Amino acid sequence: MDGAISPEMRRRERSLALSVLADSILCVAYGVVSVGSGSISMLAETLRGGILIALGWWILMVLRQVHRQHLTEYDYGAGKLERFGNFLIGLLMILGAIWTLARTFASYAAGPLPPSPDLTLWMRAAQALTVLNVLINAGALLALWRAARDGASLIMRGQVQARTGKLLTSLLVLAAVWVAGTWPGTRLGWISDMAGGLLVVAVMLATGVTLLRESLPDLFDRTLSENLQMAITASLGSHFHRYDTLERVRSRRSGQRLYIEILLGFSPGRSFGEVAQVAKDLARELEAMIPGAEVTVVPVVPGG
Repeated sequence: MDGAISPEMRRRERSLALSVLADSILCVAYGVVSVGSGSISMLAETLRGGILIALGWWILMVLRQVHRQHLTEYDYGAGKLERFGNFLIGLLMILGAIWTLARTFASYAAGPLPPSPDLTLWMRAAQALTVLNVLINAGALLALWRAARDGASLIMRGQVQARTGKLLTSLLVLAAVWVAGTWPGTRLGWISDMAGGLLVVAVMLATGVTLLRESLPDLFDRTLSENLQMAITASLGSHFHRYDTLERVRSRRSGQRLYIEILLGFSPGRSFGEVAQVAKDLARELEAMIPGAEVTVVPVVPGG
C-alpha cells in the first residue's frame, strides 16, 4: 500500500517523522544533562518534551493509517483514536506538572547547589542543548509549515500549532538556563532555573487542561441540535425527487466542526454524472445552510 500514497502524503509523513525523531534524540540528551546539572528547567522540559514526543509518534502512526485508508472513520469526523491519544497525553501532562512542581519545591527547600567545576560543565552542556533545541524546533516548524500549507491535512495543521508552542517554550527555557549557566551555583542562577521550571509547569498544566477539555466531549458522539437536524431533513426533502432512497444520516459535532454523512440510494440505471451532481448539490446546500459543516454524501445501491 506504500506505493499507493501520493508524493505530497509521503512528504507530510517524512517531515513529521524527522521532527519527532530529532525530538526523541534531543530528549535523551536533555534527560542526561538534567540529572547531571540538577536543573529544574531542564528536568521540566525533558518531561514535557517526552510526553509530547509520545503524542508525536502516536499522531505519525495515525497519519500513516489515514493515508493508507486503514482508518476510514477519518472521512467522518476527527477520529476517536486521535482524541483518545490526546486524552491520555493531557492526563500525563497534568500529572507531570504536579510532579515537577513538587521537585521545584524540594529544590527551593534545599537551596542552591554549591559552585563546582562539574556543575559549571553540566550547565555549559545545558546551555548548548537549549540552543540546539531552539534551532531544531525552528527548523521543524518550517518543514511542517511547508508540508501543511495546502491546508488539506487537519493533522498536519495541528502539528504546526503544536510545534509553534514548543518553539516558544524552548525560548523561555533557553533564557532561564542561560542565566543559570552563566552564574552557576549562585542565588541568581538558582532563582532563574526555578523560574524556568515553573514556567514549563504552567505550560504543561495549560496544555493538559486544553487537551482534556477538547478530547473528552469528542470521545462521546455529540449529535447536532434539533434545529440543525431539522435543517438537514428539510434539505433532504427538497431533493427527494432526485434520489431513490435515503439509507442513512449520521451527524456529530467534534470541537468547532460539524460533520454530516448522508448515504443516498440510487438505482443502478442512473448515470454517474447525474448521481455525482445530486451529491454535489446536496452537500453544497447543507454547507451553505450550516456554517462550519463538512458534508459527505455517499451514493450507494438501494438496500446495499
